[in-house]
Amino acid sequence: MTEPCILKLVATVQGVPTEFDGKYVAAYDPSWVAPWGYDGGILEVTDDPAAALRFAGAAEALAKWREPYGRREDGEPNRPLTAWSVEILAAP
Repeated sequence: MTEPCILKLVATVQGVPTEFDGKYVAAYDPSWVAPWGYDGGILEVTDDPAAALRFAGAAEALAKWREPYGRREDGEPNRPLTAWSVEILAAP
């Protein structure tokens, strides 16, 4: 897919339901730190595909999904968004 696209969070890979399931990624930055000190990154979602974060193509969307932040205890890259399976869809 080389046309503009968006990411839809389908469900967590562990099957644990979340309020993000079935919604579109509107903003994601795993390195975001809130002014009050919360340092868990930011994930904003939307029900409206027109309000979703747009990517130039599927490769860019996939790179965002796999964006690392730090390392896990096992030394592998921490990729928080990969907790969800996703669909890469054509942008509306």
